[in-house]
Amino acid sequence: MEHLKPTSSFKKEPVQRWLTEIAVVAGILNGILAIAHPRQYQLISTQLVKHERDHPEINTWPFAFGALQIIANRSTLLHRDPSGVQGLYDLLLTVGDYGEQAYMLLASLGVALPYDSGTVVLVDAGNIEHGVPRVSGHRVCLALFSRREALKCWATEENSIKVDADKRPLPIAQPTLQEVMRSSGQARR
Repeated sequence: MEHLKPTSSFKKEPVQRWLTEIAVVAGILNGILAIAHPRQYQLISTQLVKHERDHPEINTWPFAFGALQIIANRSTLLHRDPSGVQGLYDLLLTVGDYGEQAYMLLASLGVALPYDSGTVVLVDAGNIEHGVPRVSGHRVCLALFSRREALKCWATEENSIKVDADKRPLPIAQPTLQEVMRSSGQARR
């Protein structure tokens, strides 16, 4: 773990203040992960606690994920995340004043999910092609994930991750991918 360390911005006062302010939300998101994929929650949480000794600043990190990206007021083209870890979920939380008009496209599954403010989606982002069309209004997405490189450093025989078929996201009845893409002007040609 010696070559892994927090980013330089992590220690800055505004970042630390924001992490303190979002701790309750982080607890709720961690609870969602613990219910949906208890093995992932246990693995990441255990490793973060274990490495606090070498990196005490980890103690202020409130999430059961190794990384966070904030995406603001952007559409996201259909993509897979190349550093995603097969069998582990990324967690996406969307908030904003954009009303009830957003959809998350899960092209690999052939579904589109409502993506209203306050929605949380767990997705195997390395395997499932996903994206969000542009919306009017303001939207922020907190994308929580764990990097493959960190998990390789943390891996041992007893905690290695294997793909669990029963941990895959299941499609639910929603407008079809083509219907949503057509209505948002992003239909495939």
